[in-house]
Amino acid sequence: MKTIAVLMLLLLTASCQGQSFKIGSKVEVQWQSGVWYPATIVDVNDSQYKIHLDKDVNNLDNDQWIFKDKGLLRAAKANGMIPPVAETKKVTGIKGKRIEVNDRAYWYKATVLEQKGDLYKVHFDGYSSVEDKWVHRSYTRDLGENGEAVTVTCSFAPPSGNFTNASPASDALFKREVYDWYNRLVNGSLSRPIRVGVVFTSFERGTAYKNTVQNLAGRGATRKHEGAPVNATIYPVKMIFHVCEDYNGTISQKQVNSDFSFFINKDGEWTCSKDN
Repeated sequence: MKTIAVLMLLLLTASCQGQSFKIGSKVEVQWQSGVWYPATIVDVNDSQYKIHLDKDVNNLDNDQWIFKDKGLLRAAKANGMIPPVAETKKVTGIKGKRIEVNDRAYWYKATVLEQKGDLYKVHFDGYSSVEDKWVHRSYTRDLGENGEAVTVTCSFAPPSGNFTNASPASDALFKREVYDWYNRLVNGSLSRPIRVGVVFTSFERGTAYKNTVQNLAGRGATRKHEGAPVNATIYPVKMIFHVCEDYNGTISQKQVNSDFSFFINKDGEWTCSKDN
């Protein structure tokens, strides 16, 4: 791992249902520091948006191509201001917590120094403090007392309960939605698992809200959640779970730290949006 002299884009996990923008749309782009910067869409192709940063960022070229599926763009705030990094969230035991951080496809052991919302400031084992940096929690996994990545006892059974599109919102329903979402991978081919299980270790529901519309200058009608119908009730959930995959008897598992939004779509079906 080498020190990066310029800001690099933080590669967040792609959304289940991403936002779409057109030329002239006002957006915000997230950098590795975790800060969102105002920008304008100036060109579009099948897989990327070309954005123009409204302010120079460390002398980087203002016009840059951003992949649509990386979750790096969001609709600009109504007042056009850059939202600040979230206030430090006091969580018992987070300082000094041992984790691994995924950095360009490699896992590095690290210690958490500080937390601000969903961002961790980490110190990497074997590196100087110059290498300390902020990372999103979705790029981390927990370490056990033995210093290795935490694992769970895999279960491939679906979460308990029977649900329909008329079922009320509940933790059990949302867990089943996540389970079903990951089981779309199953087909038994050489590159796909024959079965997938999801084991939840943390599940924290946020405050539900209505997906209302605002009329923003220069942009027109804009929904709070671009992937959900107008006036749908959005149920946000922060969760940690392990995805277990069975490749003809070879079991692998990975820890996932993600935020999901659950809502009823335009077809009247419960669905989810993976937000990071």
